Parts: sequence; C-alpha cells; structure tokens
Amino acid sequence: MTDSGNGRVFAALVFSVRGRLYAFEQRGQATLLPWLQRYRSASSAPGLPEWCLGLLNERGTAQMVADLGYLLQEGHSDIAAGSRLIFIEHGAARLGLLVDEEIGVRYL
Repeated sequence: MTDSGNGRVFAALVFSVRGRLYAFEQRGQATLLPWLQRYRSASSAPGLPEWCLGLLNERGTAQMVADLGYLLQEGHSDIAAGSRLIFIEHGAARLGLLVDEEIGVRYL
C-alpha cells in the first residue's frame, strides 16, 4: 500500500454521482460508516425542499433521504438499477444520500 502525503491510509466507500467519483471515510470499529443499500422509494411529505426525496423507515427510525446530485447542483438524479442510498451518521443524526453507483471500499 502506498503512503498518502500525510502518512495516513484509510478505508473509504467510493461512489459516483453524475460521472464524478466521491468517497466517504470509513469510521467505527466493526461497521462501515457510512453504510449503503439498494435504492428504494422514500415516502414524500408536504413542504419538503426539492433536494429531499422523502423519508424512509430505516432501522426503526425515520430517515431523511436527499438527492446528492441535486445538492451538488447537477440536477435531479435518475433512478437506475445501480442507484444506491448511502447513509451517513453524525452523532445521533442520520441522512440518506441517493448516489448513482457504488464503486466499493478502497484504501486512500
């Protein structure tokens, strides 16, 4: 494995949005945070902003799902067979992000 500029190598979940690659660093002991799943439709609710696809019941909790392509100002994402939801966590807060494709875990 090659050494990064600061001497730190870390595992990351790599994915694509509109042909561009992005990555979220793996954190935690036994699980990959962020975690992902195949796309499934979220329940819409009145008054949600355009970037919000709705709410999902995930792991017993209502989770907001956002269109990452829209948040990156690339327009609304198209739902396809490779579409995935990546859930990111910060403390007790969780957010699902719709991405075009999961590339996999890579060491950066």
